[in-house]
Amino acid sequence: MMTSQMILDFLTEIKPQISYSLENLIRNEQQHYRNILSPMHSAFSRSIEFSKTGKMIRGALVILLSNGYKSRHESMPIAVSMELFQSFLLIHDDIMDRDPIRRGNPAIYVQYASDIQVKNSALPQEQANHYGEALGICVGDVVSFLGYQAITGADLPDSTKIRLLQRVNYELTRVGLAQMQDVAWGASVTIPDSREIYQMYVNKTGRYTFTLPLLLGGILGDASETDLSTLERLGDTLGILFQIKDDELGILGNPDITGKPRGSDLRENKKTIFLSTLLEKVKDDEREQVLVVLSKGDKTDEDIEFLTGLMALHGVFSNLELELQRLAMECDTLIDSLSLGRATTSDILKSLVHYCAVRDK
Repeated sequence: MMTSQMILDFLTEIKPQISYSLENLIRNEQQHYRNILSPMHSAFSRSIEFSKTGKMIRGALVILLSNGYKSRHESMPIAVSMELFQSFLLIHDDIMDRDPIRRGNPAIYVQYASDIQVKNSALPQEQANHYGEALGICVGDVVSFLGYQAITGADLPDSTKIRLLQRVNYELTRVGLAQMQDVAWGASVTIPDSREIYQMYVNKTGRYTFTLPLLLGGILGDASETDLSTLERLGDTLGILFQIKDDELGILGNPDITGKPRGSDLRENKKTIFLSTLLEKVKDDEREQVLVVLSKGDKTDEDIEFLTGLMALHGVFSNLELELQRLAMECDTLIDSLSLGRATTSDILKSLVHYCAVRDK
């Protein structure tokens, strides 16, 4: 019986290696700028600490697939690039969402705002926050440029670098456009339908969390076009599975484990598949009640119980649990069709599927 242990063991083994290489790359790059704007060099150290606190699953997938195809190329620089791209997106995401905490620490923009206030206590809080956000944007930009440097500086044939860069540019552009759509949804009272939400799950989560690192590893391993197409479908499907589970945890997750209050996604009016499915299933009078609750700025515990109760009554949770199982089976079938050179790679990928389907945080 498949469990999550294999992927967890693999991440435990590979994360220190990626962290070490990432820090070395940033420290080496920092030397090129040692005589330029030295007060801003905290961008490099903060980028290192920020990146090293992540799970590094994206970088790990690059290495896993590259090794799975018995690549003759070094995959570590590309794994590092994936983690740097992840960091740049999160640094900017925290500013857009106004999230003050990331991975248990103050967000990068909050760190800079605090520094500014310490140096200039007379500055109004609003201005300090503005400058903190501006510096946070700059740091995110720098980290993204370092991600590209990791690829261009890798010991790889130029033709391989071009393929990698073309894929990275395409996927990050998709993420940017999907993020714009997500922001626009946040300002709208309209609830997208299930089809639109699934598209968002693929473009914002699936493509850069799973599809991109799987494809980069496949390119490094000279995978066939057939396998690259399969990896693309696998990444997209896994992204949907991952996000459905994430939404479930945002509604029903244990606060002691997730670190978020029960029903946090409902309180924040996040446009999830659970909410769109509920609106597709309720009767007209119930729909009006749901929309009234959703229109509230601050939702009470009773409001959350009302929404989750309706979801249970109309089979939203049970239907989406079946969808999770279907997606997991589809992922396993796609993995079985890959022409991998190492059997353990398939097992670790299936363990990842299991982890995404059953995780509790």
